[in-house]
Amino acid sequence: MVEVAVSGPELELQWNLVSDGATWQFQPMAGDRLIAQLRMTSDQAWRLLSNNLDQDAQTHIIASGDPDIVDSLMRTRAIIGMPK
Repeated sequence: MVEVAVSGPELELQWNLVSDGATWQFQPMAGDRLIAQLRMTSDQAWRLLSNNLDQDAQTHIIASGDPDIVDSLMRTRAIIGMPK
């Protein structure tokens, strides 16, 4: 399981990604074995996902666990927009 937590002034969110060995799925409950964890503020999350978090600021994100998984999480980006 991988846990990603985001917190802010009025925000506390956590996502649990659980692998069945072939795919990853979001699950409401945590899995049995935590292999990586990422904790950041909402501002850090916004900047990371929009590719606007400089290298120095990345060191303030709390990351632990399997280095390959943590690296993948830190390279994750999102497309932000309104669907048509």
